[in-house]
Amino acid sequence: MNDELRKAGELWGASAKIIEKVLVLFPIAIVCVILIDVYGGLGTLLKYSHSSIHRLCSGALLNRMLHLPFWQVYQDLQVYNGAVYTNWGYGVPLLQLPFHLVMQLIHGTQFFKAFPDRLIFFSYLLVCTLILFFALKKLFAKRCDSGAILSSVLASSCVLCIITFCLVRLMSFRFLVYEETICYFIVFELLSIAFYIQFIFEEKKRWAAAAGISSALAILIRPSSGQIYFLVFMLLFFLKSKKVRDVLSFVLPSLPFLLFWSLTNYLKSGFFFSLGYQNTSPGLWWELSGVRFGGACSRTVSAIVKEAWVIVTSLFWGKISLLQELQQCRFVLETQLLPIPFMGPVAFVLLAALFIHAFTQQKRSEFLIPFFGMGAVVGGFVYGGLGFTYRYAGDIWPLVILCCVQFAALTKIATIKQILLLVPLLILLGVPWEVNLGKKLISTVVLRDNDYPFFSAPGFFKQESKASGPPVASKVNCGSAQINQLMWDKYGWGERCQTWEITNLYLGLPDTKRSTFELTFKTSKKEADFYLVYINGNYYHATWDGEKYTAFFLINRKHLIRTRILVTIRWSKTPGPTQVRLLSVAVS
Repeated sequence: MNDELRKAGELWGASAKIIEKVLVLFPIAIVCVILIDVYGGLGTLLKYSHSSIHRLCSGALLNRMLHLPFWQVYQDLQVYNGAVYTNWGYGVPLLQLPFHLVMQLIHGTQFFKAFPDRLIFFSYLLVCTLILFFALKKLFAKRCDSGAILSSVLASSCVLCIITFCLVRLMSFRFLVYEETICYFIVFELLSIAFYIQFIFEEKKRWAAAAGISSALAILIRPSSGQIYFLVFMLLFFLKSKKVRDVLSFVLPSLPFLLFWSLTNYLKSGFFFSLGYQNTSPGLWWELSGVRFGGACSRTVSAIVKEAWVIVTSLFWGKISLLQELQQCRFVLETQLLPIPFMGPVAFVLLAALFIHAFTQQKRSEFLIPFFGMGAVVGGFVYGGLGFTYRYAGDIWPLVILCCVQFAALTKIATIKQILLLVPLLILLGVPWEVNLGKKLISTVVLRDNDYPFFSAPGFFKQESKASGPPVASKVNCGSAQINQLMWDKYGWGERCQTWEITNLYLGLPDTKRSTFELTFKTSKKEADFYLVYINGNYYHATWDGEKYTAFFLINRKHLIRTRILVTIRWSKTPGPTQVRLLSVAVS
């Protein structure tokens, strides 16, 4: 009898190890099945996204350039010192670069052939899924005192929920440069949280370093990831007694990435901590005045409260009609072609329950820190004043996950076990909803079977970068200006000299070695003593001298890629046509 029990125990032990190993593969397998199904088949992963900006930036980096290799201003790109730069940072191009390098080794360096960008992201997502699974498995094993199998089941279930709610909707809809950037951003924030979980239980420097690197990479991808970097920094500071060691282990490995982010900001805009708004070329005409000079409407308490209400209700309850006052202030709410909430009421109930529990029962700063971060993110969107779009929910989802992690890591074990009963409910109710929504959204996606453009790398990246590009005059008169391919050139300046709230145009610098220049423009008559003007990254006052308006400005010619600068004149803070008639603009 004892031998039979012993054999049965050995058999169960061997079976348990096999089950445990199988469960390790479960989250990877389920994510693959769901996403491939949402994508419409495995072949979709081998196609290219319609937007090519990240691929072009990777190609530029391979050819030791930061600016894009042509004088062509596309939507939302930054223009500075006569060059065009990506407005989405260099995080995604750097992460894609090793894959594109493999393609270059296969096809040769004379051509630039990009690796399928959807497959690149899918690779990073699978790595993130596996790392997140092991972190959550350790969390449940330590906190719930559960066996290997139960911990694996709980971790797999949570990973399924996290990946589905955070990413499926964004990955399904378009996956242009906007959604693609947010998806990479979420993946590396989740990685930072996973490494933070590992550090909680092992207290090893390598986990703090990994959390610092991944959150710094997230900043390279999207600057708003600074909130995760700061939150993990604060949690490390409050969590353990060896604060200096833990904080240095987190901060020091991240410094090279943060320095690279600051340097590229400076090269793109002249400021180390620029977010890339003032010199961008937005896709919508009514955004142009806002990104150059700030919002058109006064930031009253009433307007801020109304904008906050619109964002919060849209996050959790779905599309609502905007108030006329907000529409006049150009506050927009971009939906996802469907009248659905960005996050849903389930997320609201979960966050409310966690906040009430943290505030009333725990009263510990470690619980409340993620909520303060979430409030800061929403407050930042409200303060921006230009609107809210569905993809920005990606800035909030990782913070929701961090709130849940803090709850599971610090609260009472009995309470954790009760809350975990909600996970199967989330899977049954939420996952099918999100997957079905993804299938509906994928029908709107535009994909390419082949990478475009497929071009000669030396000619495109090196020779073209030195080319003069289209002619841009140093002086432009009213009525004689010809529209060229530069985005928003001559915007706000009609053929009959009429103007709108701003006039945006490109001017060529004269062929001279000096660094001091003069911007002059003539109007039909004096309408104001001075006007605020934007010139190549800086703001100046153009004052009336009796005949014309004049502003002196400085440009370091050594930093110029090409002798073309971006100039914007603000005539009025109020949207619409003005009484000013602009006769000519010149740089000398």
